[in-house]
Amino acid sequence: MRDRNGVAERLAEAMNYSNTWVDDLRTCRFDDIVIHDAPVYEHGIIWPQPWSLPISAREA
Repeated sequence: MRDRNGVAERLAEAMNYSNTWVDDLRTCRFDDIVIHDAPVYEHGIIWPQPWSLPISAREA
């Protein structure tokens, strides 16, 4: 597989970045952490931009 324009590298960075957010939320005693990649209409989570995903968490 060829990495054109550093796409694989940027994807790896994004995955690591999201893991950092999850780790930070767990450190702050949050659980039930979800990165939403689809709308959850019943809870008002509607976000049409695919490049920025909402995160929800509950206080433990």
